[in-house]
Amino acid sequence: HAKKNLTTDPQNYLALFVKKILSFYFIDLNSSYKGYYNFFHFFPILIIGIFSFPSLIIILKEKKFNINYLVLYLLVTTLIFSIFFILPRYKLAILPIQIILASYFFNYVFKKFNKNVI
Repeated sequence: HAKKNLTTDPQNYLALFVKKILSFYFIDLNSSYKGYYNFFHFFPILIIGIFSFPSLIIILKEKKFNINYLVLYLLVTTLIFSIFFILPRYKLAILPIQIILASYFFNYVFKKFNKNVI
C-alpha cells in the first residue's frame, strides 16, 4: 500500500515529509501530547530551533570542517527520524546538537558585533 500511495500522490507525501522534518527540527504543530504546548516546554525548543537554523547556513558558508560533522550528524539524524519514526521524543537525539549550533550562532553574532564597535 505504501508504494501505491507514493506513486499515486507523490506531491502530497513529499509535503508531509517536509512538514515532518520541520516538526522534528522546530516544533510539532499537530501534537496531541498533554502538556506539549505548555510555555515552558514549547518556547525553549522553538527558540533553540530558530537560533540553530541560521548557524547551519553560516557554517556551510564558512566551510568550517571541524564543525561540519555536527551539521552532517544533525541532517542525517533528522532525515532518518523523519522517515522512520513518529514520536516527537526522538527529537532528544538532535537537541544537544541544536544547542551547540545555537550557541555557535550567538558566538558568531557577538564577534561580528564587536568588530563593528571597535
